[in-house]
Amino acid sequence: MQEFSLPFDHRKWSEEAGRSFSTMKLDGEVRSLTPLGYESAPVLELASRGGPFERVLGLDGGSTRPIHFSDGSTLCANQAVVVSEPQMELERMPLEAFRTLALLSHSFAASGGPQAEYREEGLVGLWRVHITRDYLRRDVDHVVKGLADSASEARHARRMAARLSLGKDDLLILDGNIFPIGLYYYLIGEGNRFEIDLVSNGGAITILEGHLRLAELAAEQGAAYVGINKTPRTRYLLNCLHEEGPWAEDRQFIRALFWGLPKDELGWTNWFIQRRYRAYLSSRGP
Repeated sequence: MQEFSLPFDHRKWSEEAGRSFSTMKLDGEVRSLTPLGYESAPVLELASRGGPFERVLGLDGGSTRPIHFSDGSTLCANQAVVVSEPQMELERMPLEAFRTLALLSHSFAASGGPQAEYREEGLVGLWRVHITRDYLRRDVDHVVKGLADSASEARHARRMAARLSLGKDDLLILDGNIFPIGLYYYLIGEGNRFEIDLVSNGGAITILEGHLRLAELAAEQGAAYVGINKTPRTRYLLNCLHEEGPWAEDRQFIRALFWGLPKDELGWTNWFIQRRYRAYLSSRGP
């Protein structure tokens, strides 16, 4: 059998990515917040540098995959936790002892109605949310898991930020996007054609509102916070290129940009961009 391989010159496309990056058109719906550029440095050198923050907190959530039952219901659970450097305590307990959990369920059964309840008992906060077919008929796994992640992580970040009184010398790192953009799209009209109505579901609104409240709290406290998206599926950068390349997603483009870096180096860009969203008006309000 003859060996099959695709001819792909990594060096060629890495150089092409560099040229394309330096000449991106940023005069449309997407604009650059800072001058474009990219750098790299050895990981150990970066790790040994002193940071500008006195306290660094990291939030992560762990969730189950959506579980399906024979009665047609779907369940997903997520728990969120915060760790810190240097290690900190709250109420004489390590931060890791505090958790916020979310149990999200969905059913196509006609009986019952939607429910959303949050309560705290000691170290643990608990969301219990149920969504019915009146609000969600398609993309059930995606929406249920997204809401479970949002419910626990945004709430836990707010709990810890408020009780630790974060300030300008603190940094909060979220494992994931700062805002669940995909779920927000369903709120501004995209959900109608997918038979998803989160606007009319009070529990979903309260959960998704939590990310905005976290941003407001960070701004009020003067604390910095960032989100880390390890698997972006956007095309923001590709849409800004003057000529189409071989890349399907932004992450492929960035990978080409940093191809050839030594394995002990970390590369980064400052492609901080802001999309100019059009105003959305409907009978339900802006």
